[in-house]
Amino acid sequence: MNFANSKKPTEMKDMMPFLLGTLSSAKKQNIQFTKPETELMISILKQSMSPEEAEKADKIIRLMKERSGQSQ
Repeated sequence: MNFANSKKPTEMKDMMPFLLGTLSSAKKQNIQFTKPETELMISILKQSMSPEEAEKADKIIRLMKERSGQSQ
C-alpha cells in the first residue's frame, strides 16, 4: 500500500483500518515508523476529514494513549 498515493479516508471509522493496513503493509516490507512519523501520518489523514471527524479521531487517539499509559 502506498500511503502517499492512496485515497485518504474522510471518516474516522475508515481511518483506523486504513492506517493499520498501511502500517501492516510497511512492516511486511521491513519498514517501521517512529512515533513522530506515525503521528504525522495521522495528521495527514485528518486533513481529509471534516472538523467533526477530525475531533473524533483526536478523542480516540487520546483514549488509546491513556489506555496504553503513553503521554501526549
